Amino acid sequence: MIVSMSPLLTALRILMLAGACLALPATAVAGPVSWTIDHRAASGTLSVSLTAPAGGRTAAVRISGKLRVPHTLQLTMTRCLDTSCRRRVSAGRITASVHPGRRTLALARTIPVSNAVVLRLIAGRTVLSERRVRPVRGTATPPPPPPLDTPSDPPSDIPPPDEPAAPTTLTLATVPALAQEYAPGQPDYTVACPDGAVQIRGAAPAGDTITVDDGVAHSATTFTQSVALTPGQGFTVRIHDEHGDHAHTIRCTPDDLPTWTTERNGTPTARWLVFNPSLNFQAKPYSVIADDHGVPVWWWRSDDGGAPLDAQVLPDHTVSWGVQFQHAPHRHVTLDGQDLGDIDTVGGSSDGHELRQLANGNFLLVAYRPHPHVDISVLGGPADVTILDAVIQEVTPAGAVAWEWSSADHIAVDETAPWAGVALTTFDGQPAYDIVHLNSLDDDGDGIVFSARNLDAVYRIRKSDGAVDWKLGGTVRPESLAFSGDPVAGLGGQHDARILPDGTLTVHDNGTGHDRAPRAVRYVLDTTARTATLLEQLTDPRAPVSTCCGSARRLSDGHWVMNWGFNRAITELAADGSPVLTLTFTGSVFSYRTQPLEAGMLTREELHQGMDARFPR
Repeated sequence: MIVSMSPLLTALRILMLAGACLALPATAVAGPVSWTIDHRAASGTLSVSLTAPAGGRTAAVRISGKLRVPHTLQLTMTRCLDTSCRRRVSAGRITASVHPGRRTLALARTIPVSNAVVLRLIAGRTVLSERRVRPVRGTATPPPPPPLDTPSDPPSDIPPPDEPAAPTTLTLATVPALAQEYAPGQPDYTVACPDGAVQIRGAAPAGDTITVDDGVAHSATTFTQSVALTPGQGFTVRIHDEHGDHAHTIRCTPDDLPTWTTERNGTPTARWLVFNPSLNFQAKPYSVIADDHGVPVWWWRSDDGGAPLDAQVLPDHTVSWGVQFQHAPHRHVTLDGQDLGDIDTVGGSSDGHELRQLANGNFLLVAYRPHPHVDISVLGGPADVTILDAVIQEVTPAGAVAWEWSSADHIAVDETAPWAGVALTTFDGQPAYDIVHLNSLDDDGDGIVFSARNLDAVYRIRKSDGAVDWKLGGTVRPESLAFSGDPVAGLGGQHDARILPDGTLTVHDNGTGHDRAPRAVRYVLDTTARTATLLEQLTDPRAPVSTCCGSARRLSDGHWVMNWGFNRAITELAADGSPVLTLTFTGSVFSYRTQPLEAGMLTREELHQGMDARFPR
């Protein structure tokens, strides 16, 4: 029971300036309290409630509200080991990514009543707002905050209150066997599709109730049940014990879905990993979304020709992918299988390396145009050949060109790196030289940052006039930035150049053509001093070379999700480079890129519902 103290707290207001945080003492909370945000990067109201029943040992903390933000932010809730929040539990932090637009937010967890929580809104490394609260026991339980009526906002995947202790004596097995070893705290599992049915066998303490496939509840200490399944179909095992309710989804995988092993050395920050195990001779045409235990929870088999490349979940929670080694449209579907129509460039089909959905709903895409009778002898090539001009198009959902840029107008032939510039390819069946090779695009508001693999360089161009604003790596031109603090002082066949909310640049530097290992790098850019200063550099001894492909994504807590390119592993690494999660493909399969999704960007329920709609029982 709780005595409400909200009259003392509802007038609380925090007003921040950029780069500043107003630190408040931990406040005892026994009911809702308003937390108001005013800032050039965020505005809105969050309400905090914290309930601690009389005599109870835990308190439930919930934060909900609405924000309107122009740039991606993070909302974090960190459990403290004392009520003053001097000591915090790093593993006790949960994070919601707040993407541009009007957003509804929710975070929740349970804490011991002797603890507290610190709530933060963060842009890059800058704390925009901070609120610290601790529980008090009272005599009346306040009602939960009313639901927010925002059906247009995407659902969040914020963790529920701390998971209660899972039953340690429960066992669960299947025939055929589960592809992953059973653990009570793991939500999803897969099993090879049988000829007929999956047999479930379990044992639990007396008094527990186990329900398989929403059928008859088993209250005996042991049970056996069969469930008929075909590829893609799944069912749920529900457990009720002294700790509460638990559920596991078991889904049947097709025979040709690529497999991988998973090693978990900590708690991953990435809630989901999106990738295509589609490169090399053993590859199959699948796009996959796996969870933070490495379990494939959603997948799509492309049966329309060509292996998929660059699968990603778009901001509107749809899925797209390109086609490798082809100039073809990008496919676009909903999680439940609705075909939304292809996304393509105008005047010729797009390249499969990159697609970006912008805040205005338009798409950024790469295309190529043949440019005949060009002299590339400066690169060691012929004096009269056809080269491919790299084209960037912003295309509306209706298929109209909103903006276009061509390398032919801004990048000279002699900027191409000699090691790659003379590589002959084909375009529409005719020989041509791809002297630029765009492999990533990133919109930062009034400009586009792109990686040009065959130039060993990353560029930023202005949307206003298409001019090069800066260049990092490759041959030097007037707009080039000088490397500072970087022992390598260069890039080699790089991929996945991204601008973070704090303005820093991350790149997967393959080191191709320079006889060195790949690395993830992060730079702070000073366009006045014309410098790029190295802030971070990570390598992995398990990835000594990276001939092609790859991605490097820095997460909100400093972890990195790495796809090392031409290597069988996808890894999440802590800031010091130590492995947190590793997925290693079986055989010689590897993937082009990996998109990590943090909490708040996708829900498990969305994925389950999408698969169930596509594979009904």
